[in-house]
Amino acid sequence: MDQLLQTARERVQQFISVYDELRLWDDAPIQSATNRVLYGERAGKPVVFKFFFRKTRKWQEERALQSLAASGVVPKLYPYPSEEILVMERLPGQMLWQAQKDLSAAALRNVYRQVGAGLARLMKYADRPAENADWQNPYAPTDRFWSTSFEHYFDETLATCRDALARHEIDEPALHESVRNLQAIRSEVLAQPVFMHVDDIHGANMIVDGDRFQGFLDFEMSRLGNELYLLGATLQWACLDNSAQWPPMRAGYEEEQGAPLSAHTVELVKIFAPFQNWCRFAWYWGSDDQPDWVRQGNVRERTLEQLVQTLDAVESVIPR
Repeated sequence: MDQLLQTARERVQQFISVYDELRLWDDAPIQSATNRVLYGERAGKPVVFKFFFRKTRKWQEERALQSLAASGVVPKLYPYPSEEILVMERLPGQMLWQAQKDLSAAALRNVYRQVGAGLARLMKYADRPAENADWQNPYAPTDRFWSTSFEHYFDETLATCRDALARHEIDEPALHESVRNLQAIRSEVLAQPVFMHVDDIHGANMIVDGDRFQGFLDFEMSRLGNELYLLGATLQWACLDNSAQWPPMRAGYEEEQGAPLSAHTVELVKIFAPFQNWCRFAWYWGSDDQPDWVRQGNVRERTLEQLVQTLDAVESVIPR
C-alpha cells in the first residue's frame, strides 16, 4: 500500500468511526495525483469516500455536485462535515472506457447518445451564479484560474498561452493560429450564460451499466464556463479518442435541448475544442514551478501533443 493510500484509509476510518451508518469496504481503491477513492456503504447502500490531498479540489467538487444535483446525471452527495472527505453515491456499473469493449457498435452509439443527453442536462439544470463571489474558492481566493470570473479566466488563459508559446519558442503555426481564433470570438464566448460544469470530459469519468449511461464522475476540475466550453471539451475528447463518438453525442445533446445546434454554433465549438487543453497548457507551461508528478509524468509534453492532435483532427470530425 502506498503511503498516500494508507493516509487516506486511516483518515476515512477515523472519519466514519463517529457515524454508525457508514462502513468502509476492502474493494480496490482508485488512485490519482490529487485524491484516493475508497468504497463502502451508508445504511446498506454503496457509497464512495473520496479523500482529497488538496482542500481546493475538494471544494470544487463539492460545489459542482451541489450545483448540478438537479440534473440527475451526477452522484448524490451526502452532507457530512469534512474539509478533506466527500461521501457520495456509488453509481452502478463501470467506467465507459472499460465497458465499451463489451458493447456492440449499435449499443455503444446508444451510450454516446445518452452521454450527449446527459451533457445537455448538466447545462439545463446547473445553478447559474448570481455573482462571482458565490463561486470563489475559499482555499484559493486569489487564484487566477480557480477564483475568477469566466471572463477573467478566459482572458488570463489566452494571455498566459501566448506568453508561454513565445517564451518556450514553440514554433507550431497551428497553435498560434488557434489562440488567435479563440481571441477573435471573445465577444461571442462571453455573451453566453455562465454555469459551473464538468471540465474533465473523457471515458474514465463516466459510468455505464450495461448499455445504460449512469452519470458523470470526478468534478474536482469543474469551473465556471458555458455551452461552448462544455461542447468544445466534448469535441476534443472525440478528437483524441474516437471521431465516431461525436455524431451520437451531438444527436443526444440536441434531442435533450429540443433544438439542433446552428451551423454557426458548431463552427464556434470547433474553434473552442482545444480550449480545455489550452487551460492545461497555461498551467503546465505558464510557470516553471511544477510539482514532481507533472515532470515525472511528462505532462507538459502530453498536453502539447494533445493540442496538436485536436487541431489536426477537428476538421475530419466535423468537416466544413
